[in-house]
Amino acid sequence: MLTGRIIQASIADYYWFVSHLDNKIGEIISTLKRKGLIENIIIVFTAYRNTIRAVRTDEWKLIRYPQINYTQLFNLKNDPLEIDNLGLAPGHKDKVAEMMSLLKEWYTATGDTMNLNPAAIKALVYDYTKLKHNPDQRQPEYILNKYFGESR
Repeated sequence: MLTGRIIQASIADYYWFVSHLDNKIGEIISTLKRKGLIENIIIVFTAYRNTIRAVRTDEWKLIRYPQINYTQLFNLKNDPLEIDNLGLAPGHKDKVAEMMSLLKEWYTATGDTMNLNPAAIKALVYDYTKLKHNPDQRQPEYILNKYFGESR
């Protein structure tokens, strides 16, 4: 049974991974700055089964979730912890458009096949009560116990 504790543990694991990855990208940016290579650099990151696209400059980060038609925009200089999503703020529409343009440039240059504007939009909130979660028996015992309990 998928309990609140299991969901919380899964989310914590996911956020740890994202934080770790973001720190590594920060290290790349620091190295580029230290070597004087940061000018005109755009870092684009794609992740999680082709469901998000992100573009980052020295000051801004845009994350696009096409399947749920949601965009996040963060000012990394003023909000390094990415707490204040400016993506829906009326005063930042031009910045969202600018960052989306950078994302589309990268999309075209790399031949990315993900549809940034899919015809079918999924619900923004997922109903976890309908989730059928089957354990992968090839996983280590401690993982099976952690996420599925010993009574599987």
